[in-house]
Amino acid sequence: MGKTTTAIIVAMWPAAVLFDLLSQFEFGGNVLVRLSFSAILFGLAAAMIAMPTGLMDWSEIKKEKPAWRIGVYHMTLNFLVTALFAVNLGMRWSTFRLASTVPAVPLI
Repeated sequence: MGKTTTAIIVAMWPAAVLFDLLSQFEFGGNVLVRLSFSAILFGLAAAMIAMPTGLMDWSEIKKEKPAWRIGVYHMTLNFLVTALFAVNLGMRWSTFRLASTVPAVPLI
């Protein structure tokens, strides 16, 4: 399950960025704003499913192995990116149904 959910995340979040950028040219109107919102939401759901699997894999690595520390870095970066996308989704919550472009702050 971990590889499938990771593939979903790898596809959804860059797609959301692409939809955001295209919306700035007023291409597609609200459809792109909604697609971006949905892609972020779907990516977050996949991340929540992938986290326990990754944590279980990491917990099996012995602490003295270099892979353990790499896993800590990987986990920290994944958590930060997931948190940023969750905050971004929250910023879009009130506007995604009607906006024709993604506002500047969530875009950044």
